[in-house]
Amino acid sequence: MSGLIIKDLFNLNSNKRIYLVLLIMFVFSAFIIDSGISFMSVYMSILCMMLCISTFSYDDYSKWNRYALALPLTRKDIVKSRYVFALILIGLSFIVGSLVNLIGLFVYDSVITLELIFSIPLATIIVITIIIAILFPAMYKYGAEKGRLVLLLFSILLGIAGYGINYLFRNITIDVTLLNNGMSFLMNYGVYLIILIALLSLYISYIKSIQIYQKKEF
Repeated sequence: MSGLIIKDLFNLNSNKRIYLVLLIMFVFSAFIIDSGISFMSVYMSILCMMLCISTFSYDDYSKWNRYALALPLTRKDIVKSRYVFALILIGLSFIVGSLVNLIGLFVYDSVITLELIFSIPLATIIVITIIIAILFPAMYKYGAEKGRLVLLLFSILLGIAGYGINYLFRNITIDVTLLNNGMSFLMNYGVYLIILIALLSLYISYIKSIQIYQKKEF
């Protein structure tokens, strides 16, 4: 499986200059834009998702899946390597985002607080994990190009849902006691619950991707 991960790294290496320029632009904009440092982890998550999509694009373009099935590899190993690679990218995005936030704590004392150093990167990698959990099965089923359309559709639906929830809460009366109890629960256990949901989503996505890839013909 390590060979499959190295293969993805070599593929991404062909466009390393583009990704390096994007990374430099993200870091630069984080320091010159007011409060931009706190959003560095968001930039890194976007880059992480771009890299994940690129690995599928490279495989589709080179017809690699046909070649891979002729090797002593199982389809499960091929899918597993892609998810492990995504987790590595997610981990790196968390580390880089946290480091930039830490630097910002010393450079701009008023821009970012100690609590935000890890909380914002953690929140963004949870979101990106859930997006990847939705995106990967679509990529395996429809390919990289159509999979991007699924991502676009998901983003639109997410925006509509967010607007609907905001509209609902503005126009209904909420019991203050119930609201306080809910907020207290979220403050104490919300982070663990969301992390659990993200990991569970990724696991379900992994199982679904294996099922799709097992049946797919190349």
